[in-house]
Amino acid sequence: MDGIKAKRFSLTSGGVMLGGMMYLPCGRLKAPAVCFCHGLPRIAKPVEEKGYSALAEEFAREGFVSLIFNFQGTCGSEGTFSFSSWSRNLDDMISYLSSVDMVDGERIAVVAFSAGAIVATYNVVNDHRVSAFVCCSCPSDTERSAFLILEGVRLAGDAGVVRLPLGDMEELTRKLREELYAFNPKRWISKVSPKPLLLVHGGSDEIFPVENVYELFEAAREPKEILVVEGVGHHVRSSREAVSGMLNWLKKVLLEEG
Repeated sequence: MDGIKAKRFSLTSGGVMLGGMMYLPCGRLKAPAVCFCHGLPRIAKPVEEKGYSALAEEFAREGFVSLIFNFQGTCGSEGTFSFSSWSRNLDDMISYLSSVDMVDGERIAVVAFSAGAIVATYNVVNDHRVSAFVCCSCPSDTERSAFLILEGVRLAGDAGVVRLPLGDMEELTRKLREELYAFNPKRWISKVSPKPLLLVHGGSDEIFPVENVYELFEAAREPKEILVVEGVGHHVRSSREAVSGMLNWLKKVLLEEG
């Protein structure tokens, strides 16, 4: 890979092994970093086999240390799924990124998608090490969307795409619903400020309609920007316009000022 170095890694989070890949730009002593967070998987493959590697490589070529990883309960990592465990996983990934010699600890961003963006919103607010946030395809109110999200989790579990804890499904659903209420982006998005925030959403999102991003944008405080990509559905990372928008925004807030 021209101009970048790829490194496979694993780490332990709450006693669970997580796997991922890191891409480092060559020729830099200190660089800003981006941690990418996937959403609820549709297929049982690790993120490095689902297009995230190409995304991270592109950001690395533009000067960012880029990290992709598999949340616990998904292919490429151990453990079982819960929103609280995903929050812990992200916290541990930021710790890992912060320990990398090339990473400028004052310039770490999180780029998160869908279910990953739900927990990332909470984490960004409560983690002083994160200095910018790109929030993609995120529901505005997980209390309102709880049934839809939990049905998606159940179907993913039935399909073997995520591993759910063994036991009573009704009790698991109750716990996951409580976590959704606790991590509700509607509750946390205003507290991202004063960190820069970019909200990205597909204008034709078939899972969380575009109204969600307008609600989040209204609730958020400055500095904030919004990018609605017309004609694009839920999976915005497949959109060239969306990826270019994220990259250019991060270059503006982390590279040009760094």
